[in-house]
Amino acid sequence: MIPHFKTKSASLAVALAATLFSAVPAYAIPILGLTNTNSIFTFDSATPAAQSAFVNVSGLGVGENLVGIDRRPTTGVLYAVSNQGRVFSIAAGGAATLIGTVPGISGTTVIGIDFNPEADRLNLASLRVITSSGQNGAFNVGAAVPSYTAQTAVQANLTSIAYSNNDVDAGTATSLYFIDSSSNELKVATGNFANPTITTVGGLGFNAGNIGGFDIFGGFDAFSALQTGNGASSFYSINLGTGSASLIGSFNLGGNGNVIGLTATGLAAAVPEPATFTLMLAGLLGVCTFGRKRRSASR
Repeated sequence: MIPHFKTKSASLAVALAATLFSAVPAYAIPILGLTNTNSIFTFDSATPAAQSAFVNVSGLGVGENLVGIDRRPTTGVLYAVSNQGRVFSIAAGGAATLIGTVPGISGTTVIGIDFNPEADRLNLASLRVITSSGQNGAFNVGAAVPSYTAQTAVQANLTSIAYSNNDVDAGTATSLYFIDSSSNELKVATGNFANPTITTVGGLGFNAGNIGGFDIFGGFDAFSALQTGNGASSFYSINLGTGSASLIGSFNLGGNGNVIGLTATGLAAAVPEPATFTLMLAGLLGVCTFGRKRRSASR
């Protein structure tokens, strides 16, 4: 027979262990989203419906809409490109400041943008811009006179792009991933991004539509906002080895349209309460310490 005090001790140990494990917080990646109504918001990768308040971006022209967003790795400043090809930095409170123009972009063009961290570390043209028509180039946001360099065209319908290994360590290799909205496939280029050789990784697993955000945190954590059959945005993880998309959850956008841009905003952290997201967004905008992204210089 087991003595009573041992039974109580064992029960206490089990209860204590249960308490400790239940207290371990879930971890997720903070992400900033852009909607097609020119609003930005933050959420974590585990619970996309628990987002912050929306902040409207100001300073755009009449009929102008932002279509892509990313954070510059070396400075933490947030940048966006509009449907008129204009490149903006986004400051505290959502104010947009014009810094240059990417030629050849019309109001109906779908655009994928992403910073190349290695090129950015070298202060080269690092903001990769690829359009649905196949236009490919890079914009130098750090030059005394910011400018765009046109490069070799790629296939059409590559509407979302993301660099892997989003750090500024010159010793870390990177690849550029693409979502093909025509074939609903994930594709990749492993170098020479100015004239890339693009191969297919695999299918997403469903018809994802042609507008959505895409980002990779580190080397493996890939996420995308994809449109489902009813046209609404949902949040997915993307398997970089197979191309398959797995649903994480739906957004809670209300009247704020669909999500068309994503950027990871920092290190994985404990999932905060929903009420803290408004403070998170205010802090991110206030100090311009947004998201992270890609790697390897265009040659």
